[in-house]
Amino acid sequence: MSLYQYLPLRDGEIRLTKLEDISCDPSDVTPAITIIKKQLKDAKGTYEALSYAWGNSNHRRPLPCGDGCYLWAGENLHSALRNLVRRRRQDPSLSSNWVWIDAICINQDDDVEKNRQVAMMRSIYRSSVGTVAYLGEEENDSRLAMGYIRGVKNKAAQAWIEWLRSTDVAAVVKAQYPAMEHDKEFIKEAIRMEESRSFNEILAELGSSDWKMFGALLPEKHRILRGIALLAARPYFQRTWVIQEMAVAQKTILYCGTDHCDLAFMAGLFGNTFRPAGIRLADYVDDATRTDLYRGVAQLLMAFSLSTKIRDGEHRSLFQLLQSSRAAQVTHAVDKVYALLGLCVDFEEFPVDYGKSKVDTYIDLAKQLIQHGQGDDLLYEAARSDHSSSECPSWVPDWTKMPIRTNLGCTLSSTAKWYCDASGVLKRRTQDYRNPPLRMKLLCRGKKLVTEGAIVQKILVLGSAPPPAEQVSATSNAAHLANILDDLSTFKDRLSKRVYPPTGQPIDTALATILEGDQPHNTIGLTNWNEEPSSRSILYEIDKHELQQQSGKRRYGFAEALHQRNFTAIENMAKATVGRRVAVTNKSFVALVPAGTQRGDQICILQGALVPFVLRPCGDGYILVGDCYVHGMMLGEMFSKEEKQPEMQEIIIK
Repeated sequence: MSLYQYLPLRDGEIRLTKLEDISCDPSDVTPAITIIKKQLKDAKGTYEALSYAWGNSNHRRPLPCGDGCYLWAGENLHSALRNLVRRRRQDPSLSSNWVWIDAICINQDDDVEKNRQVAMMRSIYRSSVGTVAYLGEEENDSRLAMGYIRGVKNKAAQAWIEWLRSTDVAAVVKAQYPAMEHDKEFIKEAIRMEESRSFNEILAELGSSDWKMFGALLPEKHRILRGIALLAARPYFQRTWVIQEMAVAQKTILYCGTDHCDLAFMAGLFGNTFRPAGIRLADYVDDATRTDLYRGVAQLLMAFSLSTKIRDGEHRSLFQLLQSSRAAQVTHAVDKVYALLGLCVDFEEFPVDYGKSKVDTYIDLAKQLIQHGQGDDLLYEAARSDHSSSECPSWVPDWTKMPIRTNLGCTLSSTAKWYCDASGVLKRRTQDYRNPPLRMKLLCRGKKLVTEGAIVQKILVLGSAPPPAEQVSATSNAAHLANILDDLSTFKDRLSKRVYPPTGQPIDTALATILEGDQPHNTIGLTNWNEEPSSRSILYEIDKHELQQQSGKRRYGFAEALHQRNFTAIENMAKATVGRRVAVTNKSFVALVPAGTQRGDQICILQGALVPFVLRPCGDGYILVGDCYVHGMMLGEMFSKEEKQPEMQEIIIK
């Protein structure tokens, strides 16, 4: 056989594949395909889109594609095609005759074609009858888990039908459609008239007891929840492309082998049933799998939320999408950007160019974000990851690096009842005014960023460093938080005064405030951590019992102040300290600084910035280490004192 030769595509054309079985053994499957070209507008509604994880490209199999030709298919794609054939054997009504498959329908060796086809991806998935999301072969109780999800869906749907029939919605539907007899027709019309809020309430009611959730399957509860957790931890949910593929699809069905369940309902269980019921899926997997679980659940919930917003006509900016998908993975680094272009409204014309390097693509995007007035957010986001091993300049977010700390630049201040205001430029501080009119002065010079700021202090003493970690969820742990408590307690013991010198506050009150980063309670402090609230809580899970045990072994002089600020509000402390360590400056200010901070690094307040930054001198400029919380300079105090104020100077960040 010879390698298949692609023919060029005309404008607006796509390729589709017809899946066949050429095995002579009825008990076996040997997938083969036929490839055709068709105008997308003419193909609408005639094909399914296959979504899957590419997997290891070193393990490939030949895939016959007619006329004695073949294409190479990765192991996971080959597995998906085999099971699609089996699915069609079991129930032909489940399958379309034609399937769009990215690895086959796009010539992967032609960058020009890739550029054009990737720009069409949203339309390709939107025009399909639905998306088949292939998670991999059946294993780890996946059949039990998917069967449970289907069963609960049927149970919840029946309860919803009964509720709808008892409401005014039912009366209106019956009056307009008196001949309506079938539940499917009733539901379709009722959904059009009634938001899904009521269905979510039914899902929450399921979580009110184990019996309602599991019924006769209660003895299998552990196996079911472990199976569901391992489904969410599969590589499929780690992919950036999944977000668009699931968000714009008409519907998405998840498959393991030939077994299946509905994506939307699985997401509904996570957000509306398991969480209110206090079910922690992390308890059902080992430590090595937990990070993948956090990441997978966050991606799944975000994609489902986006699909709802898209249907309602809402959209997010590219920057917001990039922020909320930093934990997702790609085969090609540039796809961290390209995979999201179809979901945004502000960067739809950003050029797709697979001939451009990761660094050049990220720098070009950063420059455009600055031109769009999002430069300050850009620096806050760049501060969330470690640039020591990145090829990108320190002021450019490396979107392939997962965040290892939170974004203090969008954290609410309990003291100010508003955002932090380190540079002292905010004039209005009301909760109703959520878009403060300030911008840093930013100018790009090649790969350098020129801005203005004041170097105010230096790092003199550093506390314990957190354990190495790849992302936020892995660094939020009770042991490190207990070490920070120790470091703050040590600072207090060495301070002869009973007040915190920079502010004059009682030392216990000041240290308790530092521990929480001055965040208020009963509010979501990180307004641009764009995962849905349910996934945000999962990402910041911390074992409260373990922390209480750790703190119980020590005597903290400021424990009473912590209790007054609601010591059980562990989430605030986790957010403030994750990926950070305690530091003391040359003027006795106590700070929470990035884990990679070194003695001699400098505290800088950039003009227009909400929070201070840690900078490291480097030749004629500085390296951005990250943002920091410095108690006593978060609300413009350095620029409001009567004594000489810090002088602004040109700051070059490399």
